[in-house]
Formats: sequence, C-alpha cells, structure tokens
Amino acid sequence: MEDATTIFIKGMVCDRCKRVLTRSFTDLGLIVKEIHLGSVTLAGTSRLPSLAPIQQVLAENGFELLQDRNSKVVQEIKDLIEVVLKEPEDYEVPVKFSRLLQEKLSMEYNTLSALFSATEGITLEKYIINRRLEKVKEWLVYTDLTLTDIAYLIGFSSVQHLSNQFKELTGFTPSHFREIKLKKHRWTDQEVEL
Repeated sequence: MEDATTIFIKGMVCDRCKRVLTRSFTDLGLIVKEIHLGSVTLAGTSRLPSLAPIQQVLAENGFELLQDRNSKVVQEIKDLIEVVLKEPEDYEVPVKFSRLLQEKLSMEYNTLSALFSATEGITLEKYIINRRLEKVKEWLVYTDLTLTDIAYLIGFSSVQHLSNQFKELTGFTPSHFREIKLKKHRWTDQEVEL
C-alpha cells in the first residue's frame, strides 16, 4: 500500500474545484484519497520526480500549492544555524542557539525543537551538534585557527568537550583532521616542484 501525501491548495472555493482537481490528479496517475476545500490527500506521488507536475496542474486550473508551514520554519532554522556558523564572531560567543532561534523566529524553543524533530527525523540538538562539528572539520583543514580558538568560536565549553564530541561522532580526533591539512599542503608543494 502506497503512502498518502496531503497537499494544501490556495484558491479552492467550491465543489466544482474539487471535481476539476480530482479529474486532473487522476489524469496524472494519482489516486485522490480525500479532498476538501483547501487540501487534497493523494496516493502515488512517490512515482513523480518532483512536485512540478502537481504545481503545473494547479496553475493551469487557477490554483496554487501552499508550501507546508512546518517545512518553511525548519528551513528558517537551518538557514539561521548556517548564518551563525559561517560568521560566529557576529554573534554573542558562545552562541546560545536555543535563545537565538526563539528570538529570531518568535516561537518557543520547545515548539521549534519538536517541529524540527517531527519534520527532519533528527533532534534539533543533534542537528546543531552535527553542523558545528562539520564547521570544526572545515576550520581544522582550511584555517590556522587553534583548537582552543575553534572551541571558543563554535561554542564548546572547553577543548576537551570539543575533542570528546568530535571523537564520539566522527571516530577521529581533531588532530587527525589537522594532519589532513598538513598532508594536503605537502602534496600541493610537491606538485608545484614537479
């Protein structure tokens, strides 16, 4: 049995709208499980390469696909995390993501966290840790920042805390990634000499 997907539609105002969309979705090879003014539950969407055919059908009939509000909020969370990690010195160090997200998105952190987990299948805390550690890897390989500087900028309480989390999640020590940088430079220097 195929999973059903509910989409939200702007512009549905009457039973005629429901009939038009039912016929249009059926012509696309989709099964209309349920249809209400403003929403349609479809089966068969996994066979489509993207939502483009659905958006086209809606546009041809004078309707518009409403993006899921939760997805927008999750994307705003991810974007804000990336902005902070890109330029952490622009924020209060160490960054308190819970407070920052709550202030910027005007929602309680517990609500944001629950919404993120439900949408992404990973807790917000784990996502933030993973993104922070990816940034640590990048800085270890591509900058001359010390591990102490990195720990401070990225918001870890100590170098030891950073090292422990890094080892736990990557299986490697931070010094391993620093060695990659050194090997890269040696390899590049040898290439130049040839």
